[in-house]
Amino acid sequence: MQRSDFSTLREFARHIAELEKSYTEKLFHALYKNAGNIQAWYNEPNKVPDTWAGKMVISPREPSAPWEQVGEIVIVGVVNREFSEWFPVGLPIGSETRLSSSDAIVHN
Repeated sequence: MQRSDFSTLREFARHIAELEKSYTEKLFHALYKNAGNIQAWYNEPNKVPDTWAGKMVISPREPSAPWEQVGEIVIVGVVNREFSEWFPVGLPIGSETRLSSSDAIVHN
């Protein structure tokens, strides 16, 4: 898809808005469908606290930061499992992932 594929800027913007809505719905339904798994995977580190000793450093300014990282990893795992046909683009930076589908680049 390129800007030149559309006769007007408004038409191009409308198409992008439709893509955003479609991908938002796909992601929402994938996360909703996996809500039980997400909760279980997020709670997994609590089962083996000795494994995480010293690895999940808690900052006095951001005490929830390590758990945010766990949550990001869990969400990226769900997206990768649910949308295996989306191809990774570039190198992941931390929990940021970019995936290429047939008509968009999805950045989560």
